[in-house]
Amino acid sequence: MIIVGIGINNNTEYLFKEESKDISRRIYGLNPFVESEAIGDFIKKNTNKDDKILVLGSEPQIYFHADRVSATGFIYMYPMMEDHQFNLSMQEQLIAEVEASDPDVVVIVDVNKSWMRKSKSPSKLFSWYLNKYSEDKYKLIGSVEIYSDATLYKFTPVALQNQPVSKYRVRILKKKI
Repeated sequence: MIIVGIGINNNTEYLFKEESKDISRRIYGLNPFVESEAIGDFIKKNTNKDDKILVLGSEPQIYFHADRVSATGFIYMYPMMEDHQFNLSMQEQLIAEVEASDPDVVVIVDVNKSWMRKSKSPSKLFSWYLNKYSEDKYKLIGSVEIYSDATLYKFTPVALQNQPVSKYRVRILKKKI
């Protein structure tokens, strides 16, 4: 019992005082875990229940918060970036699944740790999505700029026009009708 008391006493800040968002930021850095709930809520409010979404990044919690179905079976990008013989074929399969399902919303996570890209990772997926989700087919409807001391949510047309742009960001694109 004494050992338990010492453990609780030594971790009082973590267990009882520190906020979960601060713990997440300390452990996972600028990955958009904390921001995922607001991103999901924004998508939920700006889509229909049967709309499919694509998260290009390793944030499957966005699908949960948005209550929307994924346009592909690949909800993590890590395996496609690892150094193994199937990485390119996995990227090609993701591309085929996404093109077949034609997502209504695309979330692009511009955070390196969301991808864990290696020097030998195939780049087919990156060139594909840069060409596929251009301004002529999709429009930017939201952006989340993540800084070490703050997060800037840009969910209105006016906010989207304002700078600056963090190198840690999440872009939300919607298919033009």
